[in-house]
Amino acid sequence: EKLSADELNRLRRAAEEPCGVRIVDRDITPERVWAMAEAVKRSSGLDLLIVDYDQLVYEAGIKAESDDDSIFRQQRNFIFAAKRLAQRLDVCFVLLSQLRKVSPKIEAGQTPRLDDIWGDSSIRNTPHLILWLRRLFFPKMDKRDERKARVYVLKSRSGRTPAIDLEFD
Repeated sequence: EKLSADELNRLRRAAEEPCGVRIVDRDITPERVWAMAEAVKRSSGLDLLIVDYDQLVYEAGIKAESDDDSIFRQQRNFIFAAKRLAQRLDVCFVLLSQLRKVSPKIEAGQTPRLDDIWGDSSIRNTPHLILWLRRLFFPKMDKRDERKARVYVLKSRSGRTPAIDLEFD
């Protein structure tokens, strides 16, 4: 509703253009993500890289008995390397993260804050944009909310943005 007619038409045309998608779902390590992104950029072009989700990637090389400091160090290294890769390849890098625990205040419906993101501070400080997607279905499991979600823009270098209500189709 905020797009001009011309912007909407350009968006519609772009959405109709075919695009290649490559999904990698095994042996995912930071080194492999970086190498594959470099190779795809050189061979066929790359504009968008999505990693879902960060813990699967940076924890691939961490021993199960590692302490939180080791995990935070791995997370910090991954975030900084991802930012360098995005800048070097001139791509949009989207990193999806899953929270390890959600505080009761968020479950009660309060607006999340940057400090609610678990992990090293680099995951909050480095990105240009941080979105928090909350499925309204959880934790109450109310069938009426099954398709509803709310996106909170926790950080945006372009200015403040209110929460956005979405619905899954």
